[in-house]
Amino acid sequence: MTATARLVIDRTKASPRAVQQGQTPTPCPVADLAAEAAGILRAMKALGHTELRDADTRDLEATDFPLYREFEASLEGPSAEYVGKSLFTRLYAVKKTATHRRATSLKGALFQLYLSGNLAGYVSGSLVETKDNSRDMKTILETEETCERLLHSAIAALQPLVADDEDLAIIRPWFFDPGSDANRITDLAIERACAWPV
Repeated sequence: MTATARLVIDRTKASPRAVQQGQTPTPCPVADLAAEAAGILRAMKALGHTELRDADTRDLEATDFPLYREFEASLEGPSAEYVGKSLFTRLYAVKKTATHRRATSLKGALFQLYLSGNLAGYVSGSLVETKDNSRDMKTILETEETCERLLHSAIAALQPLVADDEDLAIIRPWFFDPGSDANRITDLAIERACAWPV
């Protein structure tokens, strides 16, 4: 088991084949995109984007954020609103590009898993022609839930190997809601039920 974990950790740096052949490690293009996405999200947070606020900043006005004020105070250059829209557009361009690249590192693979979970949650919402109570829609919703359970399971197994990665820490909640992990919720319920006297 230790050898397997070491192999996975080595894959975050370079492919095992490249390491064995003494080649210079090739950077993972998807890990680079993850770092870019994290930078964009940090900039959006600094501008006061409402979905990136924490308990300390939730009730603040946009003008309470220094970066927002800096753009708004500038007589020349873009407004804070324009910068925010540009960041959002760039983030989703990075997301789309990441779906067309092969991950060669654990960081890149986790970024793609987050994106998969993000996309899986929108399949049924994209189907306008299907009636909500149809058998087809029920099948689609069940398939979405199955995909989300599998993604949560895979991410839960891999996440501890890169727990200290700051880029993934900011990316995950934006693209993949860790709170909706049905497996984790079920395990917690079973654990709590076992603690009760029979």
